[in-house]
Amino acid sequence: MRFSIPERPGSSPLLFAATIVAVAGVLLGSCARPPAEDPAALRAGIVAAQREFVAAFAAKDAPSMALLYTEDAAVLPPNAEAALGREAIANFWESLLILPLREIRQELVDIHGTGDVVTAEGRYSLIDEQDHAVEVGKYLTVWKKTSQGWRIHRELWNADAPASASPADTVVTGTE
Repeated sequence: MRFSIPERPGSSPLLFAATIVAVAGVLLGSCARPPAEDPAALRAGIVAAQREFVAAFAAKDAPSMALLYTEDAAVLPPNAEAALGREAIANFWESLLILPLREIRQELVDIHGTGDVVTAEGRYSLIDEQDHAVEVGKYLTVWKKTSQGWRIHRELWNADAPASASPADTVVTGTE
């Protein structure tokens, strides 16, 4: 069986084939992925946002810290309830900034993902007024690219030191 293209006056099989190829090219081109973001630029954007966070922490400026989160962000701290939304996040940081801490140091270890949502993996240290690290640990932060730049969407961390039980947490078994 042979495929044939019906002829119309003023048309040619070559013109028809060229049209099909052009339409296919447009359709395939619209399915192409956008160019991948430069990993160095992505890292630089996250590092710059982290610097803003560190500066706001050092200034004990909880409202500025909260602005570095998305509107619907969640902070998931260890041994505490989640802080949901900027107002709760500002209140959370306000309650921690009364501690005698001078700064938080962050080291970005890796970034996972590409595009407008990425996860940063890193290490942190809380530094007191005498320049001692009072807590050292690791963190995961989900960053979301917004019209204001990179903002924290989800954040969680935990200390490297083992948890210690308080007397109230001790379970007593048996009879007395």
